[in-house]
Amino acid sequence: MRLTSSAGKWLAKDEDDHQITREIFAEKADSPTYAPLSAYQLKVITGDCFGAGTDSSVYVTLIGSESESPEILLESNRDCFKRKANDEFTISCPILGQLLKIRIRLSGSLLGDAWFLDKIIAFSEYDKSTTYFLCGDWIDTKSKFKEISGSGADGKTYSPTITYKVSVTTGKCRGAGTDADVFIFMYGAKGDSGKRLLQGSAFVNLFERGNTDVFDLNCLELGELKQIRIGHNGRGFGAGWFCERIYIESSTGGKWNFPCQMWFDSSVGDKQIERDLSVDGKPGRPVVLYRITVITGTHRQAGTDANVFISLMGTEGRVDKFRLDNSKNNFERGQIDNFPLETYDVGDIKQVVIEHDNTGLGPGWLLDKIFISNEASKKRWVFLCDKWLAKTEGDKQISRALVPGIVSSMCAF
Repeated sequence: MRLTSSAGKWLAKDEDDHQITREIFAEKADSPTYAPLSAYQLKVITGDCFGAGTDSSVYVTLIGSESESPEILLESNRDCFKRKANDEFTISCPILGQLLKIRIRLSGSLLGDAWFLDKIIAFSEYDKSTTYFLCGDWIDTKSKFKEISGSGADGKTYSPTITYKVSVTTGKCRGAGTDADVFIFMYGAKGDSGKRLLQGSAFVNLFERGNTDVFDLNCLELGELKQIRIGHNGRGFGAGWFCERIYIESSTGGKWNFPCQMWFDSSVGDKQIERDLSVDGKPGRPVVLYRITVITGTHRQAGTDANVFISLMGTEGRVDKFRLDNSKNNFERGQIDNFPLETYDVGDIKQVVIEHDNTGLGPGWLLDKIFISNEASKKRWVFLCDKWLAKTEGDKQISRALVPGIVSSMCAF
């Protein structure tokens, strides 16, 4: 009689169940001991935008209709995952059936860990099928993983970036220059650029009296520019700044002029260090006054000395990270603080983001609620919170997105 002893197991300290001895029982019939393997060829395409590449380790898990692969580190003897790169890898794993999705995880703790993935194309040597995992988005190490569903068809995942050349002219009046950090938001028919810090070489002194400084900003095409917001962080000796004008050219041929001729100084004139500017000084959306009322909770140690910022998202525009500050000692326990904000009308406010920078002694803050009124239209919104913005309380968040509730007719603010 012929007997067969089937194993199909590792004898290794660094594989499977880490055993190096096994008992194997005799069987009368032969049988397969492990699932057959298939090779999968992966083409990984990094996006073509500023900062798209990553130095993180990239792990993938392929998930099919019959099984899923183990988590596999994508390794190569060359530098991978750089901007606009096409990197190819071959992995072996049990036959997975029809590929349904891919799970991606980054591991790293250094600057530049985030990754803009365009797509991953997987080819199965077993059934000769091709699956497209279209991403067109950022992946970072803070997220546990990102899952992308498979598709039988290729496609475009994101719009290409273009370059905006931003020329900033500082005035010639005495004391016009600044050592503060200057930033800009550009708002167009197709969206906004987000906050962009205007930086240059470490050896160049920017925003000096009478000078024009030029910066190249890469972002998605914004369409026809409607307005910009320009400002600085108020830091440094003599932070006050007199801006003459901003001129912007796009690599697609667009040209826009934003006259300014105003001070950005917390001790001069209207004391503003951020301003909204229109193309050629022509009126765009009307400038209105918002009154922002912030109520701090009454619990013990509810107040904060941290710097507090608010962002408004409306149907007609947005205001990003406006610092809530005045001459008073704000955000004390049980206190009601009022702040004026003069800006373009953002329309019906759909969301606010309230946050602080976690600085100062005991920066944790218990926010009760926020009232906002448009002094021109008399519209009012209330944003209920009643949560801590603290690294040591609750869910340890210091930024919260709030949606408007119903304003009672009895609420006076």
